[in-house]
Amino acid sequence: MKTRLLKGLVYIVLGLIASLGVATVFHVCPAMKDMVMKCHWTGRVSIAVGIGIIIVGILTILAKERAFADGLAVAAILLGILLILLPTVLIGVCPGAHMHCHAATRPALIITGALTVIYGGFSIVWKRNKTEA
Repeated sequence: MKTRLLKGLVYIVLGLIASLGVATVFHVCPAMKDMVMKCHWTGRVSIAVGIGIIIVGILTILAKERAFADGLAVAAILLGILLILLPTVLIGVCPGAHMHCHAATRPALIITGALTVIYGGFSIVWKRNKTEA
């Protein structure tokens, strides 16, 4: 139970960084009446992906079967990859290097996504090594 709780809390924290971080600290450009920057849409989608990571964390705490927990780790890896791709390939951020979304939001999403991918992979490998030993 302790390991499930720890793993779930790590996912929850990463999801909170992705969703609340983009909404507060790593904010994107606001939508204006005549123009909506593409970083605005990156922020919206990354909030949804962060909520998905939070849900994975909650389900990880509740998961009792190993196969289900492995599936949740794979889902976390895919959500982490999506979090990396949003500001880089899929939607993007403002092109100006001086813009807050380019200087803060993009690196925050990439780092959070990478940590989610690494932790999801680590969770699967650690569980396998623990059961074999």
